[in-house]
Amino acid sequence: MAQQNPDLDVLLVEDNEGDVCLIERALRQVPVPNRVHVLDNGVRALSFLRREAEYSESPRPDIVILDLNLPRKGGLDVLDEVKRDPQLRRIPVIVLSSSRAERDVARAYDAQAAAYFVKPSSDYRALVELIMRFVGSCERPADGIAALARFDHESAERALERKQAEERFRTAVMSSPNGMVMVNTRGEIVLVNEETERMFGYERDELLGKSIEQLVPERFRSDHAQHRGGFLMRPQRREMGAGRALHARRKDGSEFPVEIGLNPITTDEGLFTLSSIVDITERMQAQEALLQRTKELLRSNAELEQFAYVASHDLQEPLRMVASYTRLLSEEYAERLDDEGKLFVHYARDGAERMQQLIHDLLAYSRVGSRARQARIVSMQTCVSGVLADLAMSIAETKTEVRAENLPDVVGDPVQISELLQNLISNAIKFRGERPPLIEINARRIEDGYEFSLRDNGIGIEQQYFDEVFQVFKRLHTTEEYPGTGIGLAICKRIVERAGGRIWVQSKPGAGCTFYFTFPVP
Repeated sequence: MAQQNPDLDVLLVEDNEGDVCLIERALRQVPVPNRVHVLDNGVRALSFLRREAEYSESPRPDIVILDLNLPRKGGLDVLDEVKRDPQLRRIPVIVLSSSRAERDVARAYDAQAAAYFVKPSSDYRALVELIMRFVGSCERPADGIAALARFDHESAERALERKQAEERFRTAVMSSPNGMVMVNTRGEIVLVNEETERMFGYERDELLGKSIEQLVPERFRSDHAQHRGGFLMRPQRREMGAGRALHARRKDGSEFPVEIGLNPITTDEGLFTLSSIVDITERMQAQEALLQRTKELLRSNAELEQFAYVASHDLQEPLRMVASYTRLLSEEYAERLDDEGKLFVHYARDGAERMQQLIHDLLAYSRVGSRARQARIVSMQTCVSGVLADLAMSIAETKTEVRAENLPDVVGDPVQISELLQNLISNAIKFRGERPPLIEINARRIEDGYEFSLRDNGIGIEQQYFDEVFQVFKRLHTTEEYPGTGIGLAICKRIVERAGGRIWVQSKPGAGCTFYFTFPVP
């Protein structure tokens, strides 16, 4: 009398209690007898498989159903460790995940997952039954041993290999979100999934037994055959998108760009190649559109910078004439003008001088972007010393104290870094309170560079203006209160961002400001 197969031991590694309940319910309903062991994180799963500590008496499972998003150790890491362990690598691992991401699917198969399934929206029964039918159909011992895991796994795995695990491959192929095509050494298609049919416009029967070159544009077919021969001489996994850009051919003759991942599979029948194919038409179109927008933006910015530079230069000459002659008028004809006339001349002269300053600052702003990049290792300490020397008169007049020691080197343009520091220090002196200005400059190491802080004890800024102060010509005070055009901080922002960093401010009114900015390390 034939003896029934013993129960299968199933290790379910899943931290979502709702999914655990649904999968356990589905396992109870399938016709294949089974026992389920549930663990909720990757570390415990590996301990169970290795029979460590509290799991020393646990059975070795016949199959592992593995989620990817696990606490403590992710599913892909667990899969990698299982397949590297000689005692565990022959246990089939089924990935059951919510992720449809191409990279997760590719990484799972690269790590030798038996199959990759996307979790269904509600009913797990059909999917679980398919998995268990495959495992239950494998050759089992007939001597009454309780489970497959309890006899020689080497013998069991050799039996699995002889059986070809056809259902496993078919399940993996049919459920993949990518187009999946398997070919033999003659280049004949032996297996395709529904996504391949949709992608290429063929029915399955139109592809099975046909040459893989049928899916290759005609102008590439001879080269493709040679490449295929070279691949068979040295078969190895190739990541999707590796190498040159590829194109595929639909049934209607149209072509489209693809990424292809190749995975050689050795069986008793010989070598097969499983190809994972992704239509990247939308991605290429998006990249091309982004490239065009980037080019247009760069061109527009260049034109704006050139316009600002040229226009500012062209405006300088008539303004010099206005400023010069109003000055002569006030000096040479002052006695002939009454008080009202003198006031009018004063307004005209003051307006011309302020316009000259605006143009000067606009030129400075445009030069930040038009100046050729001179990035090199720069001593921030040296730059600070140079700026303090340039501002020596202003520092002495206001009794300003500047503290800056042991500042690190950064990567940037030394001229623009000095301009940045001069603007920030000048602002700290200009917007001082009743006390003499105190300026402290410090730096701290961050992940991708250095974060600098420049703190003062001045009048401060209200929080609602933290972003606005970096806009061009944005002023928070009248020129009578504090002279200037309001472009200095905009220049600072442009210098820092051009160097690959960012700048921001923290402040409270009456308590001073702290400007933060980052620079990359050498």
